[in-house]
Amino acid sequence: KMVLLALFGAVMGQGVIWYTGQFYAQYFLENTVKIGFMQNREILLWSIGLATPFFLVFGALSDRIGRKWIMLGGMLLGVVLYRPIFNTLLKDADITKHMLKIPPGMDIVKFAKNGSDVTSAAVKLARAYTGKDIIAICTDHPFFSVDDWFMGSIQMNACIPKIIQGLTLGFQYNNIDSVRVLFEMYPVQIAGVILEGEERTPPENNFLQHLKQFFYDNGDVLIFEEIKTGFRLHLGEPNNCMVSNLIFAPSVRPWGMGLPFPH
Repeated sequence: KMVLLALFGAVMGQGVIWYTGQFYAQYFLENTVKIGFMQNREILLWSIGLATPFFLVFGALSDRIGRKWIMLGGMLLGVVLYRPIFNTLLKDADITKHMLKIPPGMDIVKFAKNGSDVTSAAVKLARAYTGKDIIAICTDHPFFSVDDWFMGSIQMNACIPKIIQGLTLGFQYNNIDSVRVLFEMYPVQIAGVILEGEERTPPENNFLQHLKQFFYDNGDVLIFEEIKTGFRLHLGEPNNCMVSNLIFAPSVRPWGMGLPFPH
């Protein structure tokens, strides 16, 4: 009877508390919270290091008052505190809520595996929102996607159907007349324009403000692919540091390209 009581009443309870506090915490941080391997191990090592002196403190206390109440108190704290602690970890690690505080007017944050997936999703949303087909790309910016809508605009496009190639047009950065010509040639067919807010050359002569005006006038979609702007040049995307009140301005890649954040 005493052996069974010790096994199921003490050892098992202590085992659950210990494994939850160390091994499950490691699994939870890495697989649920999505914290990287090295950062996860660093958090756990610091936690274990800070907690280690308390083994001596409560060990000495248990020598004075006995093991029973120390063990029961620890298990009770685990039952009461584990769930709110893990919920807090998950909530505070939600990067989307922090991103929503940075640029004005951002409504939602979505993550994907690579920049091509996101730019292509933005193009699809632009076409769905406007009911139009043509996408205009900035030819001064080197690359937007591995998908057909962009690959049909480059020289090595033999594998892309002609009908797809014809749905992507080009304009020049800082040349608002090149954009105006497109809208004059295709006044009701352009779904959206995609460009980097700034690549090597900064915007001149209120280029982005004029570009934005086309979209208010035509009800189309302006898409920013963020490589430098957004988190490197300015915390807030081009709609914070250059233009404002955009209809649709996805921030595509700054979190996955290894670029430094501004201090």
